[in-house]
Amino acid sequence: MNKHKIRAFAFGIFFSISLIGVFYFLQDKEKNTTSDLEESKRVVMEKGYTILSKTDYEQLQTKIATLENQTALPSNETENIKTEAEKTSPSSYQLHIVKGMSTEEIAKKLANKNMIKNEKKFAQFLIQKGYHTKVQIGKYTIKKDMTYKQIAELITK
Repeated sequence: MNKHKIRAFAFGIFFSISLIGVFYFLQDKEKNTTSDLEESKRVVMEKGYTILSKTDYEQLQTKIATLENQTALPSNETENIKTEAEKTSPSSYQLHIVKGMSTEEIAKKLANKNMIKNEKKFAQFLIQKGYHTKVQIGKYTIKKDMTYKQIAELITK
């Protein structure tokens, strides 16, 4: 091959790539974006979601806020309900721990009987302090004013 044939070959490749580039950049991209948008909407609808405009969303949010305000109890009534619940809840509880019971189950029982305020914190306390491996099977009397540590020491004897 001589110099002129190589130049002609290189010019042909350059010319064909230039034509491809021109057609690529001049094609109508608007058709692609609308079809992509429609395809995206279709996929979202198939997954069970609903598409709302911003104004519809804002209207729904205001309706939710007004309904919440209407159904909310006044703070005095809420406090009265809490104090009545505290008065009716017993001051002690007989906790029965059986084989295979987890610390989460124990905490849930105590929280349901209002012996502790937060079942997750109590379960984490037992795990962090190492009490979770020492829990004993049996019946224990838990008093409402006991601390986490006192309860843990009682059920691990």
